Amino acid sequence: MSLVIKQRKFTEVPWESELQWAERENFTVDNPESCLTLLLEVDGKVVSYLVYEEVKHVAERLNFNYIQTKAEYQGKGYATQLVKKLKEKYKQKAEIWALHTGVVSKHLLTKCGFQLFHQGWILPIQQGD
Repeated sequence: MSLVIKQRKFTEVPWESELQWAERENFTVDNPESCLTLLLEVDGKVVSYLVYEEVKHVAERLNFNYIQTKAEYQGKGYATQLVKKLKEKYKQKAEIWALHTGVVSKHLLTKCGFQLFHQGWILPIQQGD
């Protein structure tokens, strides 16, 4: 099994059914032009993705907007791998804020070291790690 994580500019969610979720949850991206997507592929097929935004007007802040794993691939740690990749890339550069969260995301965020904050979830800058 080949597992690859790629980064690309955010254009749309990788599978159509998720657009319905986004509309139902009023999910929006404030500035799609500044968003990036981490894609996790298994044997060349996207099975999980994470959308995030580098907040240009706020120094040292990153917004983690959305994460999704296809139902048949859930429970295999793919979402956790994407969050760890994001942490690895930004942990000493920026606070990571997660504002759009569901029940599953809250479990994932807690497991990955995020702390509940009055506006959502936050992973502080980790100096010296």
